Amino acid sequence: MATGIHDPFPAIPGIGECLGASIYLCPDCDGYETVDQNTAVIGGLPQALELVEDSVEQLLHAKGKLQGLLLASGEQLDVTRAFLSFPGAKPQTGLLRSFSVRFNEKGHVLTNPRTMETDHPNVWAVGDIVEHSQQVASAMGDGAQAAIWIQKRLRDQDQTLAERR
Repeated sequence: MATGIHDPFPAIPGIGECLGASIYLCPDCDGYETVDQNTAVIGGLPQALELVEDSVEQLLHAKGKLQGLLLASGEQLDVTRAFLSFPGAKPQTGLLRSFSVRFNEKGHVLTNPRTMETDHPNVWAVGDIVEHSQQVASAMGDGAQAAIWIQKRLRDQDQTLAERR
């Protein structure tokens, strides 16, 4: 299972066009995109150096390229990049709820760290639904690790079937 995570996005006009082009979720992944750019942090958490306490009414952009933020007060901020910082991201684990798997307090699937197999035999979980840094490279590593153990399990099952014949 690699069903991902759901990030809560605010209902701000223009967000869909800008997401991934000039508005980002992860400073670790996309921080390089903001070098020498006026960058805002839009959200409810105090991660900015200068805090402006106002609601973003509209993203001013041209074909997804952010040009500014229009605030509820009427003030316009001159920014070309932004990060979203809203609490409430949820691992998409609904498909696993009917299986005998364990979850941590944040809803991530607990797996064997060596094999990525859950407590339910023959069910493996990888990527953002397990607890890690939510990086593509980590998810790829999880998938490769699980694939090795899935292949071993299939090979063992094939041997067992062959022996029964």
